[in-house]
Amino acid sequence: MAYCIYIQRHAAKISRDEWVKYIKEDADFELINNFKAELETGHTLVTEIPYAGLWKKEIPFVYVPESGHICVYNPDINVIEKMITISKKMNAIVIGEEDELYDDEFIKKEKHKPRVNWEDYKNLSIKLYNPNKKWWQFWKKGTHL
Repeated sequence: MAYCIYIQRHAAKISRDEWVKYIKEDADFELINNFKAELETGHTLVTEIPYAGLWKKEIPFVYVPESGHICVYNPDINVIEKMITISKKMNAIVIGEEDELYDDEFIKKEKHKPRVNWEDYKNLSIKLYNPNKKWWQFWKKGTHL
């Protein structure tokens, strides 16, 4: 299931022309009208998304003309940060499906959160289950649960 975060305005819609102009001015974007994915079967799946912007050749920013907002599905912190940058230029906000606001304060908090270093876990040994030891005997040495 996908979660969409939007760039939108409270009062006025973002116009298609504004969005296309922004895409053309940002070197990291290209204007696309469909998104293609190669399937394992060798077929190509094509989804029509008129006036979408493809960021860094991989992340589609979808323009929704009916509501005048731009949507990105399941964005990571870097994409959200880009969305905030765009919103400032368009006098808009970045908001989630549940009306949560994404702003500079959100980015600041997210970037200071501790992250898992997977290298710390690459040599993790797993203790095997011992059917001769009961779960409540965790204090006994020599055998593992």
